[in-house]
Amino acid sequence: MEKAIILTKDNCPNCQNLKMFLKMALRDQYKDHLKEVHQTQHADEFNQLIKQHNIMSTPALIYQQDVIRGFEPQPVVNFLVKHFGKK
Repeated sequence: MEKAIILTKDNCPNCQNLKMFLKMALRDQYKDHLKEVHQTQHADEFNQLIKQHNIMSTPALIYQQDVIRGFEPQPVVNFLVKHFGKK
């Protein structure tokens, strides 16, 4: 199963907000569809993805060529439903 990627980094309040939203508000219902790529823990993959998708800030959600940047609840829900269906 192909997963969506969440790009995160340290000292990023919106990264923490996104992860909390996925866990609490969406009750981890998409956790099997997501892979976190952290700036320091997965530096090579992180750098490759930001170059490939022209990403300037975190968090970002990537699925194939579809990318959303930043954190706002409704676009995140729309992105997940579009690619993985309603849970």
